[in-house]
Order: sequence, then C-alpha cells, then structure tokens
Amino acid sequence: MKKINPIIVIPTRLAATRLPNKPLRLINNLPMIIHVVNRAIEADIAEILVAAGDQEILDTLKSYNIKGILTDPNLPSGTDRINEALNKYDPQESYNIVINLQGDLPTIDKQSIQACLDILQNSNYDISTIGVKLNETDEDMNNPNVVKAIANFNEEKIAKALDFKRNVNSAEAKNCYHHIGIYGYRRESLKKFTSLKPTEREITNKLEQLRALDNGMSIGFKQCNIVPIGVDTIEDLEKASTYLKSLSK
Repeated sequence: MKKINPIIVIPTRLAATRLPNKPLRLINNLPMIIHVVNRAIEADIAEILVAAGDQEILDTLKSYNIKGILTDPNLPSGTDRINEALNKYDPQESYNIVINLQGDLPTIDKQSIQACLDILQNSNYDISTIGVKLNETDEDMNNPNVVKAIANFNEEKIAKALDFKRNVNSAEAKNCYHHIGIYGYRRESLKKFTSLKPTEREITNKLEQLRALDNGMSIGFKQCNIVPIGVDTIEDLEKASTYLKSLSK
C-alpha cells in the first residue's frame, strides 16, 4: 500500500460580497486566516499551505512565516484554488492526500480536521467530509442556508454520503447531518473533480459537492461533535472572537 503523505491547503481570497477583506479581518488581534492556520497546526497531521488569491494575503502570511502560494483570483471555487496551488507547489505529486480547509472557519476543532484524513486512510472513498447530527426539531433542519448531508450509519464509524441538500423531507430527516465544509481528496480525485464541468444539480443548488456524486465519485462521511462558526458577517466575527476567548480562559 502506498504510504500516506497528506497536506492541508487553505483556499482564501479578499473578494467576498458579504464581508470584504474577510481573511484579513481581525479576531482578537489576529487576522482570521492566521486563526485558521493555527487550527490546522493544532490538528498536527500534515504540512500546511495557504492558497491565496491576493498578494495582500500572501504578504500577511509572510509576516507570520506561513507558506502561501499566489493563485489566480478569478478561479471559480476554493477547490480550483487548492488544485492550482498544489500543482505549483508540488508538481511532482509527492502529496497524495489533500485536506481542503476553508479559510473562514477560525473555530474548527482539531478532531474535525483529523477526521477528514482518517476517512481516506481507512477506506477507499475518493473524497471525505464531515458533519454533526441534526435532530428533527433543530432550527437548522428547516434553514436552507444550512447544507445537510444525508448518510446512513449502522455500526460503522464511516458511512457513504448519499446526498447533499438545502431542504430535506421527513423521511430523510433521521439520517440528516449539518454539513461542515471541509473535505479530503485523494490527489487523483482532486484532479478528476476539477476537470469535470459543473452539473445541473450543482448549479441549481449551489452545492459543489453534488458534482462529485453526479459523476459517480464516492464521498466518505464521518460524524463529528462541533459545528464551527463559519464567518460571513461582522456578527460572525464577534461570535468567533467570544468563542476563542472562552477557550483561552
């Protein structure tokens, strides 16, 4: 069996309609992107590389001695960004598993990052991702902004992701999880995924992961315990700040 050699790549860019300059916004006196890198360091599973869509981000990374690669700012997705960064940084393809950690998850816990690697180490899935169990009474169940993963667990710790939806019916609710947007890719799976055209379901639902399912790629899914704070607004920044301060007490 080929030895596992993973890398964490964090895609980020300044252009965000809801919160401009989001990666460089300060949370407790540190730019948000540095918090995300610190969470990756805490996971202690792989080298870390930031795929930066802007020179200003790269300059900030350098001041903290963090590795970054400048990518085309016009790339359509974070997945395309990590693929371009990796091709520049590792053209010989020595890294065979890539963890795609979104740059707006400053509170993600190390177990969640580790879980994405665990899935690909212990199964034959093409892609890995995670989520937290939703109860039928949870407000998030009826919130279309919360992406739901559908997975049917029995006794196993890793299950196949059957679908991803914004709205679910009552029959799906018992196998429904709040999806957390972190992925693991086998290197060949990442190359295949970024070579595929967006599918009709992906475009309609604005869910990139449906492209993989619609093209027969398999996604392994693992249950985690904590939904991280995804930062899209000033209010989210404040929530993240309060949460991180509470951890340091």
